[in-house]
Amino acid sequence: MFQLYHDIISIITHFKKSNLFVTFTYNPKWSEVIRELLPYQITADRSDLTAHVFHQKLQKLLKDLYEKHYLDMIIAYIYIIEFQKRDLFHTHILLILASESKLQSAANYDSIISTKIPDLHNISSYL
Repeated sequence: MFQLYHDIISIITHFKKSNLFVTFTYNPKWSEVIRELLPYQITADRSDLTAHVFHQKLQKLLKDLYEKHYLDMIIAYIYIIEFQKRDLFHTHILLILASESKLQSAANYDSIISTKIPDLHNISSYL
């Protein structure tokens, strides 16, 4: 753990600062998880399954960002996975863009920002 901390500090020191902060959150409604549950199970009963699906989707996201250049040229990234109650995993990702790929205006940022707010009338399905 101590070595990972020093690696992160070295990366940030070398590149000076990150350009984007991305949060990727596990969704208990993902079909890959729901279809594998037995009739009496909830996602919290299958932490092995939820962890596996989350990991697979995270790896795909990182590949899309870093190798397929969905946000242009990323020269470095750092991520940390956090675990919350009921297996609600989430990841914080810092992205460092190449000089020519850095976003220059608020409109550039607005073009890539996305969020989803759950239906508060049906919040019990998320708990």
